[in-house]
Amino acid sequence: MSLTDTSDSTDSNNDILFSNLNTDNHNPSSSQDDLWFGSFQNNKPSNTFRILFHNINGLQGRHAFDETIPSIINDQQILEIDHQGITEHCLNLRFRSTAYKLQNSIKTSTERKTHHQFSCGNLTTSSEYLPGGTASITMGNAVGRISPQGKGSDRMGRWTYTTFNRTDNTKLTIITAYQVNRTPTNQIGITAWHQQRLQLDQEGKTSIHPRKAFIDDLIKFITEKQQSGHSIIVGGDFNETIDKQSSGILRLITATNLIDPWSHRFPHTPSFNTYSRGSDRIDHVFCTPSLISSIQSIGYAPFRWITNSDHRALLIDFNINMLFHGKHNSTTDDKLKTRHLKTNDKKALTTFINQL
Repeated sequence: MSLTDTSDSTDSNNDILFSNLNTDNHNPSSSQDDLWFGSFQNNKPSNTFRILFHNINGLQGRHAFDETIPSIINDQQILEIDHQGITEHCLNLRFRSTAYKLQNSIKTSTERKTHHQFSCGNLTTSSEYLPGGTASITMGNAVGRISPQGKGSDRMGRWTYTTFNRTDNTKLTIITAYQVNRTPTNQIGITAWHQQRLQLDQEGKTSIHPRKAFIDDLIKFITEKQQSGHSIIVGGDFNETIDKQSSGILRLITATNLIDPWSHRFPHTPSFNTYSRGSDRIDHVFCTPSLISSIQSIGYAPFRWITNSDHRALLIDFNINMLFHGKHNSTTDDKLKTRHLKTNDKKALTTFINQL
């Protein structure tokens, strides 16, 4: 199930500085929770399109609509984020007035032009709480770039997407995705894993694991967009690294010819965790190779930097002219092409990973 809404009002300027943020690369330490990895510019440069992806670890609770959502919207304004992708909002959009309260909370939290897209699974429950879900919130001038009918979501709430027009008559689709764990956190319950297992069973796909179904379906969705000439940015919580040969997301980016801009920009950065109780980078962003040259900065924030979440937020800045007007470095793009890789070609995959 998905929910969309667009609110029109007058944009306002915000001159707040972020002098308390340390954005340099850090050396690994015994405690990395408070460290930035990569880069992030405190004052957003002009002609910049800023994207944020983060697992917010749930919006449910007594104060979701009168405190948490307004806080998220306020942070988006202060940080001048054009488009933010949210995973695990845990809102049941089918429950009573949840959808109305969500729309009203976002509308009353800002005077800026705003478009939001929320999606969740199809399980009917007796509360506002439903694990999983994805969402996106676009704000300011970026709203005017959204293509008509250029937004939607997966049937299980596994991803949400927004498509933007570009001046060269091509389009850019930004996808926010959430892949469940390999096994459910609880053996019995209504976790996102259980919801997807139930949905797949109802569709007669009893032998397909929820994670394989996710990768298969996302590959199909992205491929269809690419065949229509879309460039792709997909980010979110994938609960998986690309460092293993069995990795589903390695299969995803190989099949769709996408690039990991973090590994491209910081190939020698020591390993770090993006989940507080984990040890690996499981929150990612991938993009069409031609977009690499338009990236100005990319960085992972400290834990609980923007929300009280146990996942690091991921921020990425693009040059607007290069992103939306098609001015790219073809030499760099050609070096990054991977469309001929196959998941069963171990030699080619090893070369690809080493180059990243």
